[in-house]
Formats: sequence, C-alpha cells, structure tokens
Amino acid sequence: MELTIDQVLHQAVVAHNAGNIQEAERLYRAILQAQPTNSDANHNLGVIAVAVNKAWVAVPLFKAAIRSNSQIEQFWLSYIDALVINRQFKNAKRALKKAKRAGFSGEKFDVLIERFLQLGDNKSPPQSQVNSLIKQYENQQYGEAKRLALLITQEFPTHQFSWKILAVLLAQTDSLAEALTANQKAVQLAPQDAEAHSNLGNMLKELGRLEEAEISCRQSISLKSNHPEAHYNLGNVLKEMGRLDAAKTSYKQAIALKSDYAEAYYHLGIVFNINGDEDAALRNFVKAYDINPRLELNKLLLTVVQARKARENTSAGIISASRCGKGLSSNPVVLNRVVESELISALYEMNSRALDKTKRNDARYGNGRCSPDFNLFGDNRSIIKTVAEDLMTIMRLAVKTEVYIGDSFFNILGAGGGTTPHAHLNSIDKVKGLNLDKQKYSLVYYLCVGDQNCSEPGTLKLYGPSEDILPYEGMITIIPADRMHNAVYGGKKDRIMIGVNFYSL
Repeated sequence: MELTIDQVLHQAVVAHNAGNIQEAERLYRAILQAQPTNSDANHNLGVIAVAVNKAWVAVPLFKAAIRSNSQIEQFWLSYIDALVINRQFKNAKRALKKAKRAGFSGEKFDVLIERFLQLGDNKSPPQSQVNSLIKQYENQQYGEAKRLALLITQEFPTHQFSWKILAVLLAQTDSLAEALTANQKAVQLAPQDAEAHSNLGNMLKELGRLEEAEISCRQSISLKSNHPEAHYNLGNVLKEMGRLDAAKTSYKQAIALKSDYAEAYYHLGIVFNINGDEDAALRNFVKAYDINPRLELNKLLLTVVQARKARENTSAGIISASRCGKGLSSNPVVLNRVVESELISALYEMNSRALDKTKRNDARYGNGRCSPDFNLFGDNRSIIKTVAEDLMTIMRLAVKTEVYIGDSFFNILGAGGGTTPHAHLNSIDKVKGLNLDKQKYSLVYYLCVGDQNCSEPGTLKLYGPSEDILPYEGMITIIPADRMHNAVYGGKKDRIMIGVNFYSL
C-alpha cells in the first residue's frame, strides 16, 4: 500500500525528532520530488541544513516554504535567521518588512532585528581567517587557536562563531571566568543557537551555578530537541543536583539520539551505581568501554566494578565497607629501589612543560618542569617499561591486591619549586556510591633529592597526622590518596621524582 504525502511527512518528522537525520533528510527529499512546493518538507530540510552549518543551503528552502505558506511564523523566523547567518543583511531587512506586513511581530522578531543591527554594523573576518581557526582547533593546536580567536573577537566583536570557539579554548586552560564571558557573548549574539546555550549550561555547571546551568540546558533543548549534547549536559547538571531519576532520563534521551555516546553510557552507569544497581552500572560501563576504550575513566570504572562483582561472587555478596583488599600495612609505607642513571637521562629527554603552565587547580608551582600528561608509563622506552613493572609489583605487594594505574608522571623541581597542601582525589573519586576514594593510593619515587643543604630541602610533609619525611635517593612512599601532603624545595640542584596514583582492585 502506497503511503500518502502526509504519512511520509509524519515519518520524516518522527525520524528528525529522534535524531535520525539521514533518514529524515531522505524522506523530506522524497516528498519534494513528488511535491516540490510542500512547505513543511522545504522548511524542515532547511532546518537540517542550518544544523550542519550550511545556512546558505537553507535560504532557498525557507524561501520556498514561505512562498507556499506565508502564514507560519516559524517559516519567517527561520528564513530571516538564515539570511543573517549568511550576512545577507539587505535581504534580511526586506524579509523583516514582509513579515511585518503579513502580520508578524513580537519578541522573537525583536531579537532578530537586534541581532541584525548588531551584525550589520560590522564587517566579518576573512573566510580564510575563520578557516585557519577551525583547522587549528581541529588539529588541537589550542595555543595558536586561542590567540587567533582572541584576535578575531577583538577586531570583529560580533562574529559569534569565534566567541563560541574562544569559550571552549578558555575553558580548556581553566580560565573559567573568561570562558563564561565568552559563552554569554555567543548566546547574546545568537539567542537561537542551541549549541551556544548548551555550552553555556556546561560552563555554568563547572562553576557550580547549577540552577542557571539547568535553565541554559533546557533552553538549548527547547530550541533543538534532537541535540544529544544538550540532553547529556542537562543529565550532568541534574546528577550534580542529586536529581538522579531525572538525570537518568536525560542520559537515556542523549543515547536515543546518539547511540554511540560513550560518555552518556558512562555517566548513566555512575547514576545506577549510586542507586546501588551494580548490574545496570556494569552494563553501561561495558557499553561505554566497547564504544571507546580510549576513554580512561571508562576503563577504570569497568575494571573496578568487575573486580567488585568478582568478589561478590566469591564471598556470597558480602563486601567490606573498608578499603578494598587488605590495605596498607602502615601509613605511609616507605620502601627503596635502586635508581638507574639511564632512567634520569630518559626523563630529561622527554617532552615536558613548565610548572607555571599547568592547570589552574594543579598543586604544583614555581621553578620546575613536569610531564606534559599523566601517562608516563605509556612511554615505549625500555627503561620506563622496567620501572613501571617494578613499581606495579611494589604497589601490588603494598595493598595485597591487583592494581589499576590512574596517573603516572614525573616532576623536576628547581629552587623555588614545590606543591601546595593537596590530596590526590578527583571528582570521580568523590562520587557517592562508587567509593573509589577508599581504593585509591599515591606513590612517590625519588630519583634524585637534589641539594638538601638549604632551608627548604624538599621535606615531604604529611598531614592527618602531621609527619615530616626527608627523602633519600631511591626512596618510595605510598599513602592513601586522601591524605594531604606537600613539599617545598629550595636547593641548587634538580630534584627529580616519579608519581603514581593507583587503585586497589
């Protein structure tokens, strides 16, 4: 039985709302082949074009929709907005006048007029400059991209796309206040940009402004209901607010729109785990890991929950609320390993970054360098593989279980380098119900203690209870990751150490 145009249109709209864009586009085009003047198919096909940053394709589609039916307000709004995006200001002005003659006005059109006036008074940056910004961002040349985005926004303060990119780049360097300002500017310039509202919601969440974050995420969804990232960001906000059932609904909606959304599966697993449903949590962690095994947190939670389930099976479901395994025999554990000169040479050869270039919340400061990431043990040098194996053996013996490496890194401190009092728990370790803080430990391996004949010899200061340890070459200390500690160094020679944060299984 052959379907009618209305039935095909209904299928297309259902696919569109569900995020199945390719199927929706196919059906809209099929409708237009049979009925080229169909206003809904023309308009909705234009909406898809705008969503994938092809507003120039959308303009004739919106115009065709209005030509067939000029009494639909959204047709005019979409058409004028697409003209403004394409910087066709004269045509946008004419369209606004026509819409007014057709009887349309109000707040939505006032917003478009304001945006038109703002953009119309300024020139756009050269397309080559915008293309360079996109290329630098996609190639993860974030420093260059940030400088270019700042340059463009200063010279062309109403170029909304540059503000969006700048906000993301500022957030990556922990310039949260500046990132929030850039996000707010992007929303102000394009109040109908669903992605900009979603980004703003995510930034407000990072700043702890959860009620405002929820409003921004819901505004994004109201503008574009099939935007999976907005549902995901809303889920994260609701999870932080403790509204776990609502968070699950948002994560599931994000997954319905994007079936390979590893991060959504991962956070959905966390919510299930908080609620005590470890079976459902494990299913979601496995799914997240299957989709993207490179996401380190997916691997961590999958490993930890599998280990817990294995213990359940062997202990009739009884799991101790204390630290997994048998814990440390003392706090701290102090051991020793001979230091190879080849190991020190290898660290000096590796890429590094200055301590003053670390993230805003990093405890390290002052004169010194550190590994550029937290994956030192991923280096392929044989000496690094050797020390990694030796330290993992020491960790297993210390906590009497298998272990999972979270972070591995090196620090090279000069005079004036050090750390503020800190522990090694991150946000995921503190999630209620996961109890990862009860399984996490920190190891420090001193390769060179430097010059200790000074007022600040690099003493390891432990708190809760207070205890001072003067390191010696080859010394290894292991403490629970929640124990506060710090060190300040003032010697003339470099002080070199390897740090590892790990979990007992």
